[in-house]
Amino acid sequence: MSQRLLGSVFQRTLRDQQRALFGFGLGLVIYVSFIAAFYPTVRAQREQFDQLIAAYPPALRAAFGITDLGSAAGFLSAELFSAMLPLVFLIYAIGRAADVVAGEEERGALDVLLTHPVSRRRALAGKAGGLAVGLAALAVLLWAALAVGGFVVGMGLDLLRVAEVVLLLLLLSYAFGSIALLLACFRGRKGSAVGASSAIAVASYLLYSFGSIVDALATVRKASPFYYYAASPPLTATFEPAHAAVLAALTLVATVLAFWAFERRDIGVG
Repeated sequence: MSQRLLGSVFQRTLRDQQRALFGFGLGLVIYVSFIAAFYPTVRAQREQFDQLIAAYPPALRAAFGITDLGSAAGFLSAELFSAMLPLVFLIYAIGRAADVVAGEEERGALDVLLTHPVSRRRALAGKAGGLAVGLAALAVLLWAALAVGGFVVGMGLDLLRVAEVVLLLLLLSYAFGSIALLLACFRGRKGSAVGASSAIAVASYLLYSFGSIVDALATVRKASPFYYYAASPPLTATFEPAHAAVLAALTLVATVLAFWAFERRDIGVG
């Protein structure tokens, strides 16, 4: 019986994401298509763009992951992977992670679920699993959009390298999504979970970005999850398995703490 309920929680979490997934997915495809369509114009003026980038201070180029705009890898790294895609994925991960626990608690749906013969651990496992699958679906859609768009405009992308970068992006979103899940399980307030985890994400991004400019922050920028996503510029540097492992470890720790907090808090009591 509990196993069926676990599957039901997982399936319901997926169903509840359908509209959000459709909206975010459609937006991703449209935006990636627009960026890909613009690339031939940039490629035709590569020399001018290279001169423009060369005029930027090295610290500024490092802070925003700008290498060269003339190559497909450099162009996509600067236009998509440096800021826009992390922003989209983190908005989705944080918002959904806070909603599957704290949002349902505020709506009274969580109380109803826990009256059934299913443990809190299994209920949260179903919710976390549904969220993870939803994010993975967005990542696969992103990879497919890049593959198709790159082929149409002749970018000549290494699709394995694209997959590696998308994996890092997915792990980054898992890390901050798990932080939002932890805060939602600890406090039971969606607004607080979204606000606090978003503030952590912004602070982490600023720490990483300014760490390449301000010498005093250079040694502590590795405390930012963004370092392990973007320290090796997306698509233009070698994939670092150790960086992926750090993001996965952060996700695991935050998720374990979320389960611990969820099992010990009085539901409905803030």
